[in-house]
Amino acid sequence: MADILIDVANANFYSSPSGGTLVNVGAVSLNEFDLQNVGGNAYINNFTDITLEINSGQTNKWSVTGDNGFAGFTHTTTKPMPGVVRFQTSVPEEFTLSAGVELSVQQLPSGVDNLLWVVSDGSKVITKEARATSVTFSASELNELSASGTALVQVAAYNSESQTFGGKKIYFINETVDSKFVTLN
Repeated sequence: MADILIDVANANFYSSPSGGTLVNVGAVSLNEFDLQNVGGNAYINNFTDITLEINSGQTNKWSVTGDNGFAGFTHTTTKPMPGVVRFQTSVPEEFTLSAGVELSVQQLPSGVDNLLWVVSDGSKVITKEARATSVTFSASELNELSASGTALVQVAAYNSESQTFGGKKIYFINETVDSKFVTLN
């Protein structure tokens, strides 16, 4: 199947530095596209806007009007979007958990700080971070997962930066993700 590229933008603002609850910070936009404040004060793009003009190598402009203790700001990321990450075509569609799982990508994308690797049976998720073109999840690392015909493997290439506005540190994360549905035996 050919790649299906979908742009997704998300923003969350918490009531305390250690988390807490999500708060409303007014209007939020990315690259002039308004995000919606959905239930619980999570901001996300309209699901019909699948092309937000988020492209590898570009920087992104965030605008927030501010509210609930957050100052308004406009910020253009200094780190550009990472290159598109893609699994190797040799990544199988079926894995035997007792044999472990090896995942690999075609190449290390440009502009990436790290890669987040994921194996999920649909209920539990096992992750690793490695800035490498391949990673192996051993059988013992996967022992919490169950056999599943609706499992998922993912790799996310990302970079991050932070800025302080009105005394609050804001983190900006750019990422590209490749996902593949698999069977775990």
